[in-house]
Amino acid sequence: MTRPDVVGVTQRVVDCAHGETRLALDVRWAGFLDACGLVAVPLPLDPELAVRTMRRTGCGGLVLTGGDSIGSRPARDHLETELLRFAVDNALPVVGVCRGMQLLLHAFGCELRRVEGHTATTHPLTGLLGGRVVNSFHDWSVLNAPPEFEVTARHGAVVEAVRHRAAPLTGIMWHPERAAVAAEDVALFEEALTG
Repeated sequence: MTRPDVVGVTQRVVDCAHGETRLALDVRWAGFLDACGLVAVPLPLDPELAVRTMRRTGCGGLVLTGGDSIGSRPARDHLETELLRFAVDNALPVVGVCRGMQLLLHAFGCELRRVEGHTATTHPLTGLLGGRVVNSFHDWSVLNAPPEFEVTARHGAVVEAVRHRAAPLTGIMWHPERAAVAAEDVALFEEALTG
C-alpha cells in the first residue's frame, strides 16, 4: 500500500453563543500534516456527509484528532465510530491521536479508565517507541489493549501507543501537532498511513 497524499481529519465540537455549534481544528495540524507530506481535509459532523467528503476529495486515510472526552459529545462519538467503520471496511489507514486512540480502543471493546498525572505535562516512553519524551494532555487511557492490538509505548502502566496486528490502525496518546515537528512523529505517521 502507498501512503495517501490526502487524509480526512476529525474536529473538536465547540458550543458558541446564540445556540451555534462549531467544529474546530487546532491550526497546528495543517503544519504538522504538511511536514508529513499530507493535505488535511477537515470533516463535517454528519457521518454520511463526512464519508461523501472523504470519497469526493480522494482521502486515502483518516486522522481522528484529540479533544472532547468520549461520551461528552455523542454526535462526535457517532461520527468517528462511523468513520472508523468506513475506514476498516475500505482498508483505509487510521491514526488516532489522544481521544482518537481512545475511540479506536473503545470501538474494539476496551474500557477507558481515568488516569492521574497525564494532563499538561511531559513524560518518557518505554517500549518499541521508547527513548523519547512526549507531551501529555489526557485524563483517560487504558492499561491493557485488546488482543488485536500491540502496545508500542507506555508510560508506567498506562498505554501510550498501539497498532493493530493486521489492519492499518495506529493510536498515540501524545499530540504531535502541539510540539515542534519531530522526525519520529513524521516517521510514525508515514509508517501508519502506509499500512
